[in-house]
Amino acid sequence: MVYFASHWTHVAVVTTLACSLLLQAGYLDTVLFLIWRSSRARGTRHMGQHVNGSREARYQSPDSDQLRNEIFSCVPAYGRMPSMCCCG
Repeated sequence: MVYFASHWTHVAVVTTLACSLLLQAGYLDTVLFLIWRSSRARGTRHMGQHVNGSREARYQSPDSDQLRNEIFSCVPAYGRMPSMCCCG
């Protein structure tokens, strides 16, 4: 649009680069803000803190390695009978 308005190639290139930089800076700021907000929310939730400073016991889900091991322990191995599954 700038080229058609001004008919100058260098003005169009400079304007395009400036707009690209502004868009990238805005995108980076948004991503950093979302990371900061999620880490702040996770930190509060992880510590179990409430507004009044009291603590309560919270359920902690198993980590992904433990969950993966539990799932694969129930998958019958090649040549093993399905009735040998430890999960029931």
